[in-house]
Amino acid sequence: MHFKKRKVCFRKRGYTPRPLVVFTFAIIFILLLIVFNNVGDKEKVTETYTERTIYTEKTVVFEQEYKVETVHTEPSKPKQTSVSSRVVQIKHYPEYVYIMGARMVHGEAGGVKSITERSGCLWIACNRTISDDPFFPDQLEEVIAQECQFYGYDPNGEFTEADYNLAVDVFERFYREQNGETAVEVGRSLPVDYLYFTGDGEHNWFTKTQGGEPYVWGSQLVSPYKS
Repeated sequence: MHFKKRKVCFRKRGYTPRPLVVFTFAIIFILLLIVFNNVGDKEKVTETYTERTIYTEKTVVFEQEYKVETVHTEPSKPKQTSVSSRVVQIKHYPEYVYIMGARMVHGEAGGVKSITERSGCLWIACNRTISDDPFFPDQLEEVIAQECQFYGYDPNGEFTEADYNLAVDVFERFYREQNGETAVEVGRSLPVDYLYFTGDGEHNWFTKTQGGEPYVWGSQLVSPYKS
């Protein structure tokens, strides 16, 4: 009797048991959606935090790898080194600059046996970047690729490991010089005012002006190389 009374009561108010059950399940379903949505947001926040943490750690490692501590020394003579076995860990120029230098010295001095003479080609490129002559660019890559200057340079040319190591060695010495060290400290092989050179395939001659007097090796600077 009690159930019938409740049923009549619902009918009087315009309700029936079935819509009420549907309404109740709908409310429960909406609450579940809200709960799962909050859980998903928490998971997203956790993922974002993890990605940022990893990125920060990578940034710190990157800065440590390229952090340079310069130790200044004042040797009476630059230490002689064999460029073919020299390994330079820190590089201050983009990798393509060293490769351009290697291709240039291979094309301009591939048949020259003297490492000192070969290095002179690279020092010519360095000297031109800091020359007062407005004809020459002020970037190594632009100087090397300048039209009608280094005829032996081929942007797709070959080069040896020794060519590459010599390019890295000279350009890193030049970088140190531009950051406060003297020509003697860095081991310059060619004075800064020499901007031109010619060669015959076996030897190269370096001059201050086109057609000028060639530099006599060892007259002003001591070569850091054994040959």
